[in-house]
Amino acid sequence: MTLDIKNARISLFDGVHPSAVEIFEKAGCKNIALFPDSLPEAELKKELKMSQVIGIRSKTKLPREILQEAKNLLCIGRYGIGVNNIDLKAAGELGIPVFNGPFSSTRSVAELVIGALFGLLRQIPQKSREMHEGSWPKSAKDCFEIRGKTIGLVGYGNISRQISIMAESLGMQVIFSEVQPVLALGAAKKLPFEEVLAQSDILSLHVPGLPSTENMINKKTLSQMKKGSYLINFARGSVVNIDDLCAALESGHLRGAALDVFPSEPKSTKEKFSSPLQNIPNVILTPHIGGATEESQSTLGKEVSEKMLHAALTGDTSSALNRTLLS
Repeated sequence: MTLDIKNARISLFDGVHPSAVEIFEKAGCKNIALFPDSLPEAELKKELKMSQVIGIRSKTKLPREILQEAKNLLCIGRYGIGVNNIDLKAAGELGIPVFNGPFSSTRSVAELVIGALFGLLRQIPQKSREMHEGSWPKSAKDCFEIRGKTIGLVGYGNISRQISIMAESLGMQVIFSEVQPVLALGAAKKLPFEEVLAQSDILSLHVPGLPSTENMINKKTLSQMKKGSYLINFARGSVVNIDDLCAALESGHLRGAALDVFPSEPKSTKEKFSSPLQNIPNVILTPHIGGATEESQSTLGKEVSEKMLHAALTGDTSSALNRTLLS
């Protein structure tokens, strides 16, 4: 089944970028429903019953019980990289291809990681906070250059490789661990995970949210990290045990941390955020904005909408994430 372009209902959730809408409009789509946020489950099921194409970001969840209601759905687009909010297996069994944008936001995430490096090693978060409160914390104590430091990358995918290049150009040594065979860029060295933990001045996580990566950074692995090192997690909230991280920071074993993802995140900007990491010195907390730049969102909008439109019009699912599961 392919798309009747003029009569098809295109439902786009979570406030996707206007560029995503423009692709469908230029193709002649007249029935485009835009939702600035996610919908309650009952309303989402009702909308999916009417939709042929849907696009989501990270807020909307598509488990099996919701996908089963989407009887006319031709494809799903995830305007981002991670698809842990979509049941890929269920979608495949229902014959629904799922598309994402694996490259469009990599630069944005990589740049934010590099920014966090500077922020942590120069204690920018607490110095800024103290100045807002009227202090003048002029001191070089516990402030460092990043030149000559070793950054350890856990996972060496698209984002990590960008970070690897930028970090090396700043005079850093790059080491990484990766479960898949990969080609190291520049002078980066692949090492076992335990050695990356032990040798890194800054450890940056870039792994998917899988059962095998859940709480991979815990009391044991934190104790294996170099004393006085830093942790950055811009991957998935499930990979770090927050209580164990707090203990490592409060004891002084870690000198600082930066996190953009959390085990539990607010579903909207109206909900309150709460974490044990709040008010711990030299901890940078950002609200899952690694890929949230105007450039990346515009590129993502075009990339994912074009993939969905092509699949819906031609039946070509070769770029679908779950292509091998499609029934």
